[in-house]
Amino acid sequence: MKKVYIGTKPIIIPSSWNQLSKEDLLFISELFNKKYIKEEIVVMLLAYFAKMPMQKIIELKPAYFIEMEHQFDFLFQNIKLTKQLLPIIKVGFKKYAGPSAGLTNMTYEQFIIFSETYFAQYTKTQNENFLNLFVASLYVPKNKNFESDDITKNAKKISKLSNAHKTAILLFYQGNRNYIASKFPKLFSKSQKEKKENEFDFLEVIELLNKEDVSKNNTIRKTNIYEIFTRLNNILKNERKHSN
Repeated sequence: MKKVYIGTKPIIIPSSWNQLSKEDLLFISELFNKKYIKEEIVVMLLAYFAKMPMQKIIELKPAYFIEMEHQFDFLFQNIKLTKQLLPIIKVGFKKYAGPSAGLTNMTYEQFIIFSETYFAQYTKTQNENFLNLFVASLYVPKNKNFESDDITKNAKKISKLSNAHKTAILLFYQGNRNYIASKFPKLFSKSQKEKKENEFDFLEVIELLNKEDVSKNNTIRKTNIYEIFTRLNNILKNERKHSN
């Protein structure tokens, strides 16, 4: 957090994604949903954090806004939100529990086969049906385990969740995807050249790890993603040793 001044009035603003509160994240998500440009978002954020009327903010000198834009640059760069600010969401009378920070409690099946699939489909099409399926692949009825057969049913109920909440969940997921990629850079290559050399086809990971014993398939699907990625990382390291 950092202190800045509007005139002589000091205000405290966040300096990173993980310093946002739940209310901050939902407010920012709503601004993103409305497709405001960066300059407009900065003005509204200043009014929000300073608890001042918008008109008072607009009356400030243009040079001040140029300076303040940089204070919120982190919102427009690589998303680094890993803190879980929405561990529970409520839709109607039903509560749904989401993944923990870092997605540390997600299984291979939940993350790779479902969440990643729906995330990619929504990113490509912006179809809200895929967004609802994506959220339903992350959030399960409270005190229950993830069941892939329940995703479509839960998505119909989750469709009633506010757009701000859905966007906040997207931002949380993107931040954690970026975190996981930084932890396992060999598995999540960036350049096309590196992809050809390094990247596993994750839909074939089960075949790689079961060592031709299909009885292990269900166990692998239910295995924690960090364990899967660690094993894949080790396989990649060993392959490189043997190729040298």
